[in-house]
Amino acid sequence: MCDSSLEGNHRILVYEYLENNSLASALLGSKSKHVDLDWPMRAAICLGTASGLVFLHEEAEPHVVHRDIKASNILLGRTLILK
Repeated sequence: MCDSSLEGNHRILVYEYLENNSLASALLGSKSKHVDLDWPMRAAICLGTASGLVFLHEEAEPHVVHRDIKASNILLGRTLILK
């Protein structure tokens, strides 16, 4: 994450450009954009997602409840590392 802003009830997160976009596009994208994910990589993505949620729910101040966990909201960097 590059930046964030909180103004009243509005929260904005600004991220760097991510070449692999989201988990949804990696799994369901066109053949030219499709990324082959082996099972160890899929497990790492699941564990990384869970770790991020634990941070948001328990460690971040104020605590954040995401409420919209889905593949299109799981962002992947160039080397398929979660962002």
